[in-house]
Amino acid sequence: MNVRKSPTFSQALICFGGMMTMIIIGVLVFGVNMHILLLASIIWVSFNAYFLGYKFPEIKDIMNGGVAKGIGACYIFILVGIVIAAFIESGTITSLVYYGLDIINPTVFLPAGLLLCAFMSLAVGSQFGTVATAGVI
Repeated sequence: MNVRKSPTFSQALICFGGMMTMIIIGVLVFGVNMHILLLASIIWVSFNAYFLGYKFPEIKDIMNGGVAKGIGACYIFILVGIVIAAFIESGTITSLVYYGLDIINPTVFLPAGLLLCAFMSLAVGSQFGTVATAGVI
């Protein structure tokens, strides 16, 4: 019979701390490629889940569920990249900067852009839309 246990705070801290330590030391001390460190972190976390009573198919299903939840953000990033590329290619960004510097004093241009982007992000509710439009400028 397979009994799954919930991790205690110390077990969760050891799992997370081991993963972060592995990544930080691997990058800063040894200069290891991040892909290898992420794979090692997945193995570390999987071993911790195995010791809590999870079997490989369950661990795999949990990982697949996590990827499925995050794939929507990947689509948004791709679409934002397409919009930014279209703005750059069409000259929209260059035109807006040129006319913006004519209308607004250059010393006020960046703080005004910050306030505009902050207001737009709060009003629309999406930082992605702000980055794709006013944030690029």
